Amino acid sequence: MRANLQLGIPNSTRYDATLDRMQQAKAQAASEKDRLRSVAGEFEALLTEQLVSTMRKTVPESVFFNSIGVKLFNEMLDGEFVRLMTERGGIGLREFLTEGFVKAQGLPDRQD
Repeated sequence: MRANLQLGIPNSTRYDATLDRMQQAKAQAASEKDRLRSVAGEFEALLTEQLVSTMRKTVPESVFFNSIGVKLFNEMLDGEFVRLMTERGGIGLREFLTEGFVKAQGLPDRQD
């Protein structure tokens, strides 16, 4: 005599579909967080560039080194400073803004 027992295991296709939806939502949240981080980084770079440019204006101009070439060199040098600063973590604004954007969007804080 054979007994027909059901073990209460959920339908595997339903389980797989739910798992797929969860993985897609996680990937979408991760890509959205990356996009927000990128936007925050661009804003930080723009703000840092403005700060450096404003600081450069406070330095008195030299009578001997007052040419278009020197001004162009200083602008390029400032741009390189800003690029290096933002690559190495910047002033912390990117992470601060990203955290705020993530909370405002209701995205998960961590990527597990």
